[in-house]
Amino acid sequence: MASKSEVENIAENLSNIDVTPVKENVETYDFEAEVPQVMSLIINSVYSSKEMFLRELISNASDAISKVKTMKTDLDSKGYATCPIGAYKIQIIPNKNNNTLVIKDNGVGMTKNDLIAFLGSIASSGTKKFKEILNSQNQKSDLETLIGQFGLGFYSAFLVADKVDVITKNPMDDGYLWTSTGGNSYSICKYDTGDLEHGTSVILTLKEGEKEYLESTRLINLIKKHSLYIRYPIAVFVEKEEEEKDEEEAKDTVEEVKEDAEPKIESEAPPKKIKKVVEEQIVNNDVPIWTKKVEEIPEEELNKFYRTISNDYDDYAAVQSWHFEGVIDLKIILFIPKRARFNFFEQNNEKNKNIKVFNSNVFVTDDLPKEVVPDWMNMVVGTVSSPDFPMNISREFLQGKAVMNMLKTKLPKCISEMIKKLEKDEEKYNAFYKEFASNIKLAIKQYTDTQQETFAKFLRYPTNQDNEKLISFDEYLSKVSEGQKQILFLTGLTKKDVETSLCLEGFKDRLVLLMPEAVDEIMLQGLKKYKGLDLQNISIEGVDSITPIDEETKKEYEPFTEKIKDLIKEKVERVEISNRFVGVPASILTTKYGNSSTMENIIKAQPGFENNPMLMMMLKSKKIFEINIDSPVIKQLKRIFDEDKMEQFSTYVNFLYNAALVGSGFTLEEKSTFIKDLYSILSEAVSSK
Repeated sequence: MASKSEVENIAENLSNIDVTPVKENVETYDFEAEVPQVMSLIINSVYSSKEMFLRELISNASDAISKVKTMKTDLDSKGYATCPIGAYKIQIIPNKNNNTLVIKDNGVGMTKNDLIAFLGSIASSGTKKFKEILNSQNQKSDLETLIGQFGLGFYSAFLVADKVDVITKNPMDDGYLWTSTGGNSYSICKYDTGDLEHGTSVILTLKEGEKEYLESTRLINLIKKHSLYIRYPIAVFVEKEEEEKDEEEAKDTVEEVKEDAEPKIESEAPPKKIKKVVEEQIVNNDVPIWTKKVEEIPEEELNKFYRTISNDYDDYAAVQSWHFEGVIDLKIILFIPKRARFNFFEQNNEKNKNIKVFNSNVFVTDDLPKEVVPDWMNMVVGTVSSPDFPMNISREFLQGKAVMNMLKTKLPKCISEMIKKLEKDEEKYNAFYKEFASNIKLAIKQYTDTQQETFAKFLRYPTNQDNEKLISFDEYLSKVSEGQKQILFLTGLTKKDVETSLCLEGFKDRLVLLMPEAVDEIMLQGLKKYKGLDLQNISIEGVDSITPIDEETKKEYEPFTEKIKDLIKEKVERVEISNRFVGVPASILTTKYGNSSTMENIIKAQPGFENNPMLMMMLKSKKIFEINIDSPVIKQLKRIFDEDKMEQFSTYVNFLYNAALVGSGFTLEEKSTFIKDLYSILSEAVSSK
């Protein structure tokens, strides 16, 4: 770390660089024909934001350091002077006095030929060529630190600068000054770099209106956003004010006083003097943890990294990492937070930005499409990193369908592995499930392949026989009879809804899973089977092993049920008799392909559903009115029918139907009719006393 005085000297020297070359030393070159046009394209089209220039120039500086680091042994053996390995650094030096921003590194620097080849032509990347050399020598560990691909990043300087000067020194050549104003030509001349062994300073004379890039706070924030995990220290020169101390401290004087008098003490305190100083602030102390195995990283370091990428104030609940080798060398690290951050029924159309993509330690994007990072995946926070990602020309987006398909496949598998690992600790899993059950359910809704059953294994539900203990589908199957071909369940909007539902009356001797959340209905639109067994809602027709009514009884009740059907024919598809209920005279079932009462209530809760033809159509499915012939109420109703008291019969049937709707969890449409019928029946009951 440089001392304060050294930092101030560097800042002063760079602020006063004379980039006006001696005329006879200047060589002027025309850019290759396409350069001015491409430069205009870069300025106007390639980059999504001007701020990307800093990321690009820092990446170039990092590549230059990686090159000299790789070449150091060879250079030293040939007698060329190189700086110590521990001294590598990138310095960002703003100067408001002369409107310049300097990006300085002690990397390999450039020879004159390099300046002509790489800065005088478009899409000629020195880093790319260096990568090819390393690849041929099988030096893959050195490849990971190299960033550049296209040979365009340098020209991003003209996004904010109307003049760019490059002072550079390669260990094997003289120092040079390269200058361009972004027109059709550039100039090169020799330049005395003093004691500098090697390195480059890119000096940007900023355009009018770009002074924000002279503010150290803005520069620091940009580095944290895009370049926080560059391998080499990035130091921003920050101007601060501090009190200037006098050589002599204020002196206390004691006046002579008369005997028995209190001594009078006076303090001579000179006015405070404030001076401006320049300090060097290292921005990127964090190491990219994906370069190491999670098991080898201290907990404190993992938590720090997690809080950085998640903006969470708390520690994480679980972490795991993966390294996939292949055409693309991919490293993934994922964290599960302690708390859910998202309500799926209050979501907007914004994408999740919880998975951050890095290419060679440089942040690329967190704006991945929803088919890669769907809403349910906000249960994790993490990074994917590779030096091999195919990139668009600005290196802000991943290129091509292949890499997206790879991430689309890998991420769900990684998450399911994490959850499976959590399952081994019941206490941790219960805490996780309490927060992220909805995420698992939406994942199940999304997938139709083996991933669906993988995530279905993680589900946990209470039952009608124990509403406190949660069990999995596999536990459910272990508890029911071997011949049972269905997994029985009941949905509702709250725990109380399902626990007190009258639908359970007929299933006291059978195990039913209780699904008490709206998201369960969403999940069930995609999940129809588990391990080959149908999932069956007990409020929908189709439950196996219901004791059938004998034909003689059906015939006896046929006129009765036909009359009921005639009275409420607009509301029901059919009327059936049953004896499966105990103490409940009637209930409403949904036809096989209709919506359950819970789903109907979800639809009706949608804003403006009455004006949505599709939603209204979903509510038009007719229902099954099931009556319990063992109920005293139904027996009495049958007598009224047999006595041909049709007015009274009609009132009772409508009242019974509406009561069954409420008891089965449906919303009552005709509340006023129901209340009038209730009062009428009460009036009759009171009058008969």
